[in-house]
Amino acid sequence: MQPFRLFPFAAAAFIFACPADAPRSEGSPWLADSDFVVRGLADDADSSDVLQQLGEPDSVISIQDPDDPDVELLAWAYPEIAVSLGEEGVRYGVTLTGPGISTARGLHTGDPQTRTVELYGRPQHREGDTWDYIAPDDENGLHVMRVRFEHGRVSWIFLGWLME
Repeated sequence: MQPFRLFPFAAAAFIFACPADAPRSEGSPWLADSDFVVRGLADDADSSDVLQQLGEPDSVISIQDPDDPDVELLAWAYPEIAVSLGEEGVRYGVTLTGPGISTARGLHTGDPQTRTVELYGRPQHREGDTWDYIAPDDENGLHVMRVRFEHGRVSWIFLGWLME
């Protein structure tokens, strides 16, 4: 048989060996930079960016960094969201606490666990009712989306950096 005559058979074998992607019932668990953007605030936003996007906070919570008592950590509270700021006013995380604000993929507080799996797949780490989706850019597993469930529904969502 000539080589050119084998090509159609080889192509057909390749097509049947590699079926089209089946519809996915689970989203990708791998987080991208865009997954950490909330209300226009990038992952590396600072306090001036927060003020520009969200305005003055309703309240400010101040705590000492457990690892460095000389450092003050702030959380600016707004309706349905809190922005955590570290040294030099740089955002290290946001916590979504109300259903009016969603993640970039559309997860809201109040959504069922099945919706979380639909959007993000199975978590890389799970401890009880807390699921962690870890950003691939962090080998220490501290850059995460952490989702907490109560009675099978999302109670809050944290996006950012965990303290060690």
